[in-house]
Amino acid sequence: MVFSKKKKEGDKIIGIIDIGSAQVDGAVIRIADGEPKEVLAEAREDINFSQTPDFKQFQFSIEKALGKVLDLLVSQTKGVKDTKPKEFFIFLATPFFSSQIKTLRAQEPKAVKATADYVNGMAKQDKLPINKDELLLEDEIIGLKLNGYTNSFFDQTADLIEIQRFTSWGPKAVLSRFQDIIEKHYPAAKVKFQTFLLAGYKIFNDLLPNRDFILLDTGNELADLIIVKDKVLAGHLAFPGGKNLLIRELAGKLNTLPTEAASVLNLYSGNKSNQQLQIKIKRALENLATDWQNSFKEALGQTSGNIFLPETIYLIGDTPVDSLIANFIETADLGDITFGSNKMEAIFIEKLLAESIRHLTGQNPPLTNTWSLAEAIFCAKIKQ
Repeated sequence: MVFSKKKKEGDKIIGIIDIGSAQVDGAVIRIADGEPKEVLAEAREDINFSQTPDFKQFQFSIEKALGKVLDLLVSQTKGVKDTKPKEFFIFLATPFFSSQIKTLRAQEPKAVKATADYVNGMAKQDKLPINKDELLLEDEIIGLKLNGYTNSFFDQTADLIEIQRFTSWGPKAVLSRFQDIIEKHYPAAKVKFQTFLLAGYKIFNDLLPNRDFILLDTGNELADLIIVKDKVLAGHLAFPGGKNLLIRELAGKLNTLPTEAASVLNLYSGNKSNQQLQIKIKRALENLATDWQNSFKEALGQTSGNIFLPETIYLIGDTPVDSLIANFIETADLGDITFGSNKMEAIFIEKLLAESIRHLTGQNPPLTNTWSLAEAIFCAKIKQ
């Protein structure tokens, strides 16, 4: 259930779908030897901006985008032998999942061996936080501490055993709709739901040089914030700060449509707009910066608890809005929630991730989309 070992397997064809709140990405990939080896098909479909977001309309848009992505994957591999995935891994972003990171402790009168069976027994005594309308997605032990020592190993002895349990779940009705759409295109494939959170933590934790870092994904309506301390997942929170929200708010301040605001922002970032418009956009962005920074600081405060916050924050993406958010982060005054330095350094992760994979595998990454690449590596590793 919680702790398991998987045997290494040969070549597999798998499908990957990343469902965010602003786009749906998909790929069909050949994996082997714990690595993604070849991209057989790849597709992406953006969700149109909505002036007044409504969840039913939003879900319809996501389902429509998912269908289009799957149509493209099917068409790109049509007639090609041995390209049908046996499994589809569906990675969910906020708001399609909820999660809990919980520390469980066992104090024994004398030292015992912390075996996998012992740890799984601890987890089974803890009640899962889900109801009948929700589907359990992931339930894993992601951290083990023996007698206070972090990153301990199984089968060692200790009288104080602490485990970090990660659990995620999602709404059955919504997920069953996603599954139905996938099975219409690939009826023989098994569907497995995952969260971007667990995959991102496991992969980036291995590839990034830092023991302490923050990972921020702003590619959706909400921004997902992950805090890692001493290689341990310390917290996760979604807060109002995604790209679509910023574009929509900028559109309101400029009295225009979101699509027009996105275009204007691109011109502004490249210094291609006229002086009058540059001034107008600059003033609007100054107000947006304050609002975004307040939401960011509140999220950091809720997520961090009593821990020292990392000073390095990795960002997904390289669009003008991403650069704007990087500037918001680096100019934010965080003195009231950090210890020591009151500033953070924002680093775009794309090039660093690609370099890490080249160093480890000796070849270029098969996918250019950062999240899809991380998810492909995650799938390849868990197939071992």
